[in-house]
Amino acid sequence: MEPNNKPTTICHVVAMPYPGRGHINPMMNFCKLLASKKDEILITFVVTEEWLGFLSSEPKPPANIRFATIPNVVPSEKGRAADFPGFFRAVLTKMEEPFERLLERLDQPQKPSVIMHDTYLMWVVDVGNRRNIPVASFWTQQMSVFTVFYHFDLLEQNGQFPINVSERGNELVNYIPGIPPTRIADLPAVFSGKVLDIVHTACEALSRVPKVQYLLLTSIYELESQTIDAIKAAIPTQVYSIGPSIPYFGLGDNSSMSTDSKNCETSYVQWLDSQPKSSVLYISLGSFLFVSRTQMDEIIAGVDRSCVRGHINPMMSLCQLLASKTDRIRITFVVTEEWLGFLGSESKPPANVRFATVPNVLPSEIGRAADFPGFYEAAQTKLEEPFEWLLDRLEPPEPGVIIYDTEMPWVVGVGNRRDIPVASLWTMPASVFTVFHHFDLLVQNGHFPADVSG
Repeated sequence: MEPNNKPTTICHVVAMPYPGRGHINPMMNFCKLLASKKDEILITFVVTEEWLGFLSSEPKPPANIRFATIPNVVPSEKGRAADFPGFFRAVLTKMEEPFERLLERLDQPQKPSVIMHDTYLMWVVDVGNRRNIPVASFWTQQMSVFTVFYHFDLLEQNGQFPINVSERGNELVNYIPGIPPTRIADLPAVFSGKVLDIVHTACEALSRVPKVQYLLLTSIYELESQTIDAIKAAIPTQVYSIGPSIPYFGLGDNSSMSTDSKNCETSYVQWLDSQPKSSVLYISLGSFLFVSRTQMDEIIAGVDRSCVRGHINPMMSLCQLLASKTDRIRITFVVTEEWLGFLGSESKPPANVRFATVPNVLPSEIGRAADFPGFYEAAQTKLEEPFEWLLDRLEPPEPGVIIYDTEMPWVVGVGNRRDIPVASLWTMPASVFTVFHHFDLLVQNGHFPADVSG
């Protein structure tokens, strides 16, 4: 080679993502970032023929990223949600052979320098080892999920898998390296649903990570340093935190977008801009889940109840924390009869937390969004009498303190009349409290009422 001639390729990366949008997008974003660093990096991005069709409508990647396909040996993307465990098994058993045949063709003119694969595709590790090609494992989820799967045997050894989360969800897990003491119910969703069918297979996939040369984490080190450091100490693999794998490096640069893509983006942005403020809620359900009308109605009802959940949930969390400190604390958690029904599907609280109800003196939770001011007024005026009636009938011992939501000031009067100490629980940021507490200053300075749009 002449001294002035540069090699056309100094590094050939073969990227093999899991065939799902939440896995393909992060890996493609990272590949685009790599490709932007040096023109001499060649990336072959491997997908099924079906997925190549889906990606054809996306903006074209840089010139040094090329697509290669394997046959459609896994169930169609359009119906895979119907049998996710079956799809997962097909991904693990049907893709290896066509991928290896593809690698044989990719050896010319230059053998791949490294194979980057989705961590769940464990068979890629064997392919790389057989061909003496370094392997980089690409993890698309938060590090806490990786750590729970990697140390899953500890859950079984400690008798906390399998379990009924509704009965034992409040138990603490305090033995997983890098994970602070955490309720079982707050761990990644591996205890219920379809994930149960594949949990051990997923654990097996992560057990292969020590056999690869590199582990790439789509995480910010500063946010998960304790967990990442624990994994670094546990495996011989070189671990790198690459940060969120989103197209941040291309923000403001849409020169590579096709005219159709630009028009499509302009269309939905214009539609969003035309909507009233705070009137659009975006809910991400993933790329493959089918939502029935019944499920959509449940989502709508859940969103409708979310404002109240934002008060009940924090107070229940505080009560559960208090109850866990000592059995000598007894907590009576007061809700309406309707809300007791909603909470019946939740994990059972500790034995020293009991529920008590007041009648449904408020508008139904199901329709309260239609008149929130009316609902709020009812909460201020209709609850005091039945609450005081309930206090008269509580079993001994007498209440030592009443914890109430700050937005129900009538409780202060009840506590003072009965000579019971009162604790006010504020569920929002302190800045919101401060603004309300000093609201008179806004009025005095002519900043309320005001036309915010101007």
